[in-house]
Parts: sequence; C-alpha cells; structure tokens
Amino acid sequence: MTPMKIIISHQEFIFTEEEFSRHWGSGMGRADSIDGTVRLRSGLPPGTREATILHEILHLIADMNDLKIKDDDTVISVLATQLLDFLRGNPELVAQICGRESLMGSDCKPERKNPIAV
Repeated sequence: MTPMKIIISHQEFIFTEEEFSRHWGSGMGRADSIDGTVRLRSGLPPGTREATILHEILHLIADMNDLKIKDDDTVISVLATQLLDFLRGNPELVAQICGRESLMGSDCKPERKNPIAV
C-alpha cells in the first residue's frame, strides 16, 4: 500500500502498512501522535484490517485529547469494533453523516481529496 496522508483533528498523519519487526510484538498496528504516524501490520485479513485502522485512529483521538482511555486497549478495541459494526450496518445514516443523501453510487468521501497519497 502506498503511504497516505490522513487528517485527524486538523492534523496530518502518515498512514502506512508494513511488516513489523520483532520489537512490535504481536500488535496489529501502532499510532504515534508525536511523530504523526499510523502503522498497520501488512497482510491483515479483511475485517481485522478495518477494525485495526479504527482502533489506531481511536488511540490517536484519545491521546490528542488526553482522555483516560488512551492506553486502555480493551476500551479502544470495543469502541473500534462496535463503531465498525455501526458503520457497516447503517450505510444510509453514514451517508447522511458524510453529507451524502445515499451511499448508492457514493463512497462517502469528503469534498477534499483525502486520504492523499504521499
């Protein structure tokens, strides 16, 4: 996957998928609000990949807002998997939230080009 710029709370982050070295342990992703990166283990199966993306984004949001849950992987995991389930199960509402009347024929992208290939 080509690295992409993503925007979270008006800050740019570089999103990549890569093979992790041993020092990453068994984790599926890492987010770092200091160096502005979101790294995802390459080769994750569908479903796991999307949940991990949301998981890492939620870690960033919690960290950037100094929320107590920022280091609580259980809470972050529950929120990520439930949010993914909500997004998948409610495409019409997601379309409205994204400013579209319907997802039919729409990919719910914002007007700006995001994510942007680096």
